[in-house]
Amino acid sequence: MTRLLGFFAIGVLGAACGSTEAAPPLGSGRTSSPSTDPPSNICDRIAPPNRPLTSRVSPARTAALRQQLRDAILATDTLRAENLANQLGNDAAPVLTTLAAHPDVRIRELVLEVAAEVDTPNACSAAVQLFQDPELRGMAYHVATYCAGPEHLEPLLDALDAIPPDSEAAWEQSLIKAIAQVGGATQQPLLRRRFEQTREEPTRHALFLALAHLGEPQARTEFINLLSAEGANTRHGAMRMLLNDVADCELIAYLGPALDDERVIEVRAPSDNEVIRFRVRDVAVHTMHSMGLPFETPIQEGGFDDPGPEALEEAKRMVAAIRRQPRR
Repeated sequence: MTRLLGFFAIGVLGAACGSTEAAPPLGSGRTSSPSTDPPSNICDRIAPPNRPLTSRVSPARTAALRQQLRDAILATDTLRAENLANQLGNDAAPVLTTLAAHPDVRIRELVLEVAAEVDTPNACSAAVQLFQDPELRGMAYHVATYCAGPEHLEPLLDALDAIPPDSEAAWEQSLIKAIAQVGGATQQPLLRRRFEQTREEPTRHALFLALAHLGEPQARTEFINLLSAEGANTRHGAMRMLLNDVADCELIAYLGPALDDERVIEVRAPSDNEVIRFRVRDVAVHTMHSMGLPFETPIQEGGFDDPGPEALEEAKRMVAAIRRQPRR
């Protein structure tokens, strides 16, 4: 449930509603010593997601945990089911794929919530199995954006081809995002054709982000232009998309203007309508940190407070290093 309801702070804030040239203090600086210049292959130092691919317990313990997981799901005990599934990792898959065929829609729905929380390809097979479920297919498409692996590419493509024309736009957008995450250059022509044939703007936007994620030259150039745009709100939106959708470390090379941008933007939090103010440059630093760039300066999680001059200078050095390195 946490994965389905939670969004990273940048995504939650949404589109900025205004900007100003003023730059009042938004936080305190750090006192850490600045780091040395990073190596040129800095993107290779980003750690992969820490997925619990397999449980680290004995076969007997694994069997016991699977039984407990099955019992928790059948009892619709969400928190316990998620905790047990996280202990099992990929080893939760047999329970999830079995219960994905349960006649009670509440059980099948909980299977999807657990699959999203576990976030491993084997567990995701339960979500792919539910692509055919008329009551839950939209949720299954969304879960696939969290956990799908390359082995799910063909089912994702088939689902995209078969999606009903009167279905919710979010269904198609979820499939597009999942395909981009597990696909490669061979999917670029398909997504480009779909982009040219699509008229609905939200779906076209999802296709644009998918193409940029896959490195299609036209989409990549257009996305770079967004990162380098003059408007503060446009830069903020592009950094949000870089973090949440495009996820290409090499595009951090184009955050130089944002790191020099002292302007303050305002957004209204959807949860309580509170107006939040932060500098563009601070968003740039936090975006890099959230993407896994190896900062040595401590940076506070979960906000956009001023990370301090040391972190800012470290971010600028990493941008310069990424600009120097050859494209992978």
